[in-house]
Amino acid sequence: MSTTFFLQSERMDIKVGSGNVPVAVLNIFDTIIIIVLIPIMESFVYPFLERIHRSPSHLQRMGIGMILAAMSVFVAGILEIYRKKDISIIGQTLAGDTFNASSISVFAQIPQFTLIGASEVFTSISGLEFAYSQAPDFMQGVCMGLFLATSGIGGYVAELILEIVVALTGSNPPDSWFPDEINDGKTEYLFFLLGILMLIDFVLFVIIAYFYKYRKLDKVEAKISESKQEINCVINENVKITTPQHVVVKYDNKEQNVTTEM
Repeated sequence: MSTTFFLQSERMDIKVGSGNVPVAVLNIFDTIIIIVLIPIMESFVYPFLERIHRSPSHLQRMGIGMILAAMSVFVAGILEIYRKKDISIIGQTLAGDTFNASSISVFAQIPQFTLIGASEVFTSISGLEFAYSQAPDFMQGVCMGLFLATSGIGGYVAELILEIVVALTGSNPPDSWFPDEINDGKTEYLFFLLGILMLIDFVLFVIIAYFYKYRKLDKVEAKISESKQEINCVINENVKITTPQHVVVKYDNKEQNVTTEM
């Protein structure tokens, strides 16, 4: 998906003042929204929802992230329609290559990059928490590995989808959905196709999540509880509690109070 986003970036107005903006800089908005949104959600939003008994489960958070990812490619598709209506910059040079570009600023892509970043906050983080908290001890590492492996598998699936699209629509404009020069093709259809596939994936996810039964005790809570018990045991075993005792000692026909510890 980021590849198609950058293909779109190269054919938009990259000028800022007297200089040009590298298209890869758009990734910073993905990173910024992640850095900003994580502490907001963890420190304010989730605690507030928990207080009013509306806190979303891990699976619900993952579903929200999937919707945001689908919205991102739909936004990219809409932008692509408007971008191709205004190809007015002829011969824009970028990294040694020349592109015919729209006069629409490359910063018009900020919404789609921020939506992708927000989707990672909900999907990736919640997915990791879900895998850790719900997996049994002997499967915990395997589940975490499988979750992380989906990123690599996703790259191959994306390549397969592009190959199928090219095979069905061809590689020559104007009918191709993914031609060598996207100005002459129908790349917006590719974006909309990706969005529809994400929504189908979301529906399947909802069906599976509906029948899932959470474990009674969250793994993180169990670890914390065990740690507290171990700390208490160590304290009880190593700390000797003493109480002062008062006794009366007689010597040379005189009495004197002496305080001792037992």
